[in-house]
Amino acid sequence: MIALLALLVATSLTRASAWEQQCRSFRADSVAIIKNLEITYYRAGSFVNVTSPWSTLTTSDLPAFCRLKFDILTNPETGKTAGTELWLPDGWNTRILGFGGGGWSGGVPFGPLGMDGVAQGYASFGTDGGHISDWLDGRWGLNNDDAIVDFGYRAVHLSVDASKSLAALYYGKNHSKSYFSGCSNGGRQGIKSMTKYPEDFDGLVIGSPANPFGKWIPWTLHQSLVMQPVNSTRWISVDTWTMIHKEILRQCDALDGILDGYLHDPNACNFRPELLACRANQDPSTCLHVDQLETFRKLYTTYVDAAQNYLSAPYYLGGELLWGTHGVSTPTPWLMAEHYYKYFVLNDTNWDWTTLNATTIQLGIDLNPGDIDINIPDLTAFFARGGKVILYTGWSDELISPGDSIKWHADVTAYTRAHSDLDPDEHFKLFMVPGMTHCAFGPSAWSFGANEHRFRGPHLHNEARYDAQASVVEWVENGHEVDVLVATKYINDTGGIAFTRKLCPYPQRAVFLGGDENCETSFECR
Repeated sequence: MIALLALLVATSLTRASAWEQQCRSFRADSVAIIKNLEITYYRAGSFVNVTSPWSTLTTSDLPAFCRLKFDILTNPETGKTAGTELWLPDGWNTRILGFGGGGWSGGVPFGPLGMDGVAQGYASFGTDGGHISDWLDGRWGLNNDDAIVDFGYRAVHLSVDASKSLAALYYGKNHSKSYFSGCSNGGRQGIKSMTKYPEDFDGLVIGSPANPFGKWIPWTLHQSLVMQPVNSTRWISVDTWTMIHKEILRQCDALDGILDGYLHDPNACNFRPELLACRANQDPSTCLHVDQLETFRKLYTTYVDAAQNYLSAPYYLGGELLWGTHGVSTPTPWLMAEHYYKYFVLNDTNWDWTTLNATTIQLGIDLNPGDIDINIPDLTAFFARGGKVILYTGWSDELISPGDSIKWHADVTAYTRAHSDLDPDEHFKLFMVPGMTHCAFGPSAWSFGANEHRFRGPHLHNEARYDAQASVVEWVENGHEVDVLVATKYINDTGGIAFTRKLCPYPQRAVFLGGDENCETSFECR
């Protein structure tokens, strides 16, 4: 027995040594678009400390892998490049997994690359989108069309091609399937891939997609403008939002059968803000002025143009604790939104965001800088080759209205039915997550193996029903349709399990049946 154990250990060490030698001697001369290749091998349990403007990863919990860092030539005529990294685990599961970024995506997403990717056996890649910047800082786009095109679609697509070629060279065989995970702008990147390059991925898990910029961005500025000027009679302060949130919970938290501090379905809440109207001589911090009531109504109303064309869904009840800190109850707007017009649409560094008007909004829609936006919901080519996508959004998203994901799901469904014989439900599932804010976090159960969930907190379950990435793999490779996900709330988002909840394919929702409210088995999708 001892001799057998020694042999197994020696064999394992030999394999590890072979992979390390393979990594250190690897060459990519045959992949023409690869430039400036740097190679580092990390043994299992090595200290990994990498950072970019988008993401930092500091851990000793990863398996052995080979890190390839390189530039991709995105435009041979101008010499433009984008930075990409591909991490290749010794214990490869034969799959490729790409990761998107957020905001202006000016850095490689190291967190998910490690924890969601390599740690799960995927050959994993991510790109800086063709520029280096803070995720809110769009100044790099000023008169820089080449970089904007990289951001729009080119950096991700060429990173897919390069990563597939490099993985085949490294492992000596082709990948079996390719996947993508992203939220916010990463969600938009996933949609762009499905529509423009339907063969890039077999399955995607995308959250709260920032699409289209030309309609979503003006909505964020509109939300701020309806409250301006600061301290006017229509201004709603951060403290006032807290007061409003408490009243919403007082009126509606119990509707789902559980008093748990968040709304399971905001649409079920018939909130009456007029009950907060100030009486004579009432402390203004405990009530709303009639002008503030009008502001409230506008913020929770669908944003349309003068011809009643849809631009964006509104805020939804339940997320008020973050409304005030994300560009609404602040003197200046959300920086990313302001920069879109200054540096991508108008190329005018002096543009005043308070002058936003219909002409400027339409210019952004028509210009569509860098082909960023996807305005036609055509996923038929992706569906026709068997592609699957899970879309998720938090009902309390503070940056992108959850209603935009609902509309996109409806638009794709209608387009697919009108232009093909395909059944969109066999390819596309939407999951609305009660209480979750933008991409993650919130008072609810929000951890279900989506983009960065392992990076942002613990993840104790890897089986498909608890893990969106594993679910889409099961759906693509084994035909197991995703009929439910289970989200987990960890104690203080760091420790043991506090409670679990079912997430249901939209338009179903989880209904409490009675019993232990901390267990998902007490809920049913209806």
